[in-house]
Amino acid sequence: DFVELWMSRRWSRLYASFLVMAFWVATIIINPFVIDPLIPGTRAEKAVLVESCFLGFVIVTVVLLWLEIRLILCCEKGRKLRYKRPIIFCLALGLSCLEKYDIYGDLNFVYVTQREQPDGWIWKVGLVTFILGVGLIQILPSLLLLLACNFPCAAQLGIQPDFVLLCRFSGLHLLMESINPTHVAA
Repeated sequence: DFVELWMSRRWSRLYASFLVMAFWVATIIINPFVIDPLIPGTRAEKAVLVESCFLGFVIVTVVLLWLEIRLILCCEKGRKLRYKRPIIFCLALGLSCLEKYDIYGDLNFVYVTQREQPDGWIWKVGLVTFILGVGLIQILPSLLLLLACNFPCAAQLGIQPDFVLLCRFSGLHLLMESINPTHVAA
């Protein structure tokens, strides 16, 4: 399963760590809310920016999903998932895709409400909700679990490695499905 691959092959740790980091960085950075203030232009030019950000997001999502599929095919449980349980494979693939869009869409909501009503309060509430809901409840645990899974010394800080939660918080549902239940808390 994925945990055995993680423990036995250094390249798989680097690969999965890249997937986690790339997921968070790309989903947040390739967003009009982040890019818009950095690029001057008219409203029409900003519309092209929004379309370009969405196209960039779609490209990054496809690449991340392809990389996740490649990684699960490196372990036996992942291959069984792909070839013997295609419905579960497709559902996990869909969840991975929806997870990425959910976070992208949350930031887009903040961007659109700020652009349409810059003096309004809705975008401020949306931004605070994003920071608390995504930042503190998803990104922080994801990065702490990544640290714990990569460095056993993190247990001294009270952070136990948990690959299922790492995959869940990082939107890697295919990897989560390729973990043997006996390895839930390795």
